Amino acid sequence: MSSCVKNYTCQCSIVYSGYPGLPDSTTTSYDIKDSKSNAKSKCSAQSGTYNNTDNNGIQITTVEKCAIY
Repeated sequence: MSSCVKNYTCQCSIVYSGYPGLPDSTTTSYDIKDSKSNAKSKCSAQSGTYNNTDNNGIQITTVEKCAIY
């Protein structure tokens, strides 16, 4: 039994915090051509929380949440 391959849209919400003047929250999307379960896994794998420290020692947090729509 094979899975049906279709185009799915992965939508990611990106939120920045930790310092005034950071970009507003953004949303990005891209297509994934795969079975629904594989597309969902690939999309979810893009989610995460990332911490970076700038040259002044200020920690900037980026939270990215992705889901199939």
